[in-house]
Amino acid sequence: MMMQELLTFDEGFDLICIIRGGYLVQSYLQNKKELETLLKKIKIYYDAQSMKEIKDERI
Repeated sequence: MMMQELLTFDEGFDLICIIRGGYLVQSYLQNKKELETLLKKIKIYYDAQSMKEIKDERI
């Protein structure tokens, strides 16, 4: 359910979700916040790589 709230499933990357035992003791809202932060980092990295590829193609 949390994944459905955060993703549009139109992203240009695959996603592997690994759940660690520590997440069982945190609240839903804490886990959701951490997942949102992680997804932002992934999107920033993905966007940077995409821009690098576009720049390399222009050269």
